[in-house]
Amino acid sequence: MKTTPFTLETTAKILIRCFWMGAGLQLFWALWVFAGGQWAYEFYSQFFNLSRHEYDLLMIFWLALWKLCLLGVLLPYFAIRMVLRGTRE
Repeated sequence: MKTTPFTLETTAKILIRCFWMGAGLQLFWALWVFAGGQWAYEFYSQFFNLSRHEYDLLMIFWLALWKLCLLGVLLPYFAIRMVLRGTRE
């Protein structure tokens, strides 16, 4: 199957939008967890029986996992851009 530049261009646009929306969500999440501090812990401790240490570990783990997922979107974006630059030359 032949891939056209238009298809790659559209895919690149989708990926960069996904990246920025994900980065915005991660920023909101980080502010919620770290700036909210005790309040966020009390909110979640109503639903789950977690110690403060367990809560902090879970939040840091999920923030790191989310960051890896964002890289999973950003790296293909750069790869597509490199391919598109090569086809224009």
